[in-house]
Amino acid sequence: MATPEFIRKLRATAGQQLLWMPGVAAVVFNDDGRVLLGRRADSGRWTVIAGIPEPGEQPAACAVREVFEETAVHCVPVRIAHVRALPPHTYPNGDICQFMDITLVCRAVGGTARVNDDESLEVAWFALDELPDLSPHEHLRLEHALADGPTWFEPAPQAAPPRGSMGSMTDDIDVPRVVLASREISAPAAAIFELIADPAQQPRWDGNDNLSEAPAGQRVRAEGAVFAMTLTKGQVRENRVVEFEEGRRIAWLPAESGKEPPGHLWRWELEPLDANRTLVTHTYDWTGLTDEQRMPRARSTTPDKLQASVDRLAELAEKS
Repeated sequence: MATPEFIRKLRATAGQQLLWMPGVAAVVFNDDGRVLLGRRADSGRWTVIAGIPEPGEQPAACAVREVFEETAVHCVPVRIAHVRALPPHTYPNGDICQFMDITLVCRAVGGTARVNDDESLEVAWFALDELPDLSPHEHLRLEHALADGPTWFEPAPQAAPPRGSMGSMTDDIDVPRVVLASREISAPAAAIFELIADPAQQPRWDGNDNLSEAPAGQRVRAEGAVFAMTLTKGQVRENRVVEFEEGRRIAWLPAESGKEPPGHLWRWELEPLDANRTLVTHTYDWTGLTDEQRMPRARSTTPDKLQASVDRLAELAEKS
């Protein structure tokens, strides 16, 4: 997104310190169900169309304006897909921004998609099964735009239930089963990934204080690997790697030794921003968990606990 004039004026007095700003993204679909994406001129990455509202401009009006200015496509906003505070971002010139991301689902109603300004290198419609390489946050925007449900938002930390209250699986109806945290880390993606893919390093950054130790020599290098981890209470977990892309993504399903995984998953995704900056996203997904005895622990795994792991990981990576 180009820098609006009002932000240039703010920078003249605020300098490069962090500015907290609104941001609006538009996930635009055509009648064939294809999604409109642009390849940014500043990063070369494919994204949905996004921009910064002018002072007093409504989010829907901003989405319509940005989509037309960048792609020559006319659209109509339909609903809000998600609202999420993004991690702070440092631009190459040293300016620091943090955005409250409001992502809208929009319907294309006219125009022919093309590069319409200097912010994009390419503009195109993509079938959902033929998407280009996208960042974790772009995938999250699409996931929430396609979901048939209410607006997604980052849940507030869950308070402990009153003593003596009865819990059941019905308590989870309104509790998000996918929680995540992210931040920009000033370190190369390869160095950060090494701290995640080597189980012996994981207790050093575990924000849940649940991991005790893992034998050396278990560095994960492929999907299908299994690594052992001893917990702080002495139990041993076998972790089955179900997603793996060297330097970019790893996810595993923990299980008791000799048993099938109960269905909860831990995932790490890394998006290199440049040679020495990486956007790191950590996800806990318990949508597949059915064991009622594990529900209280799953509910207590909130975004702030994931953020603690990300922050500890950042401290380790930035010191190395």
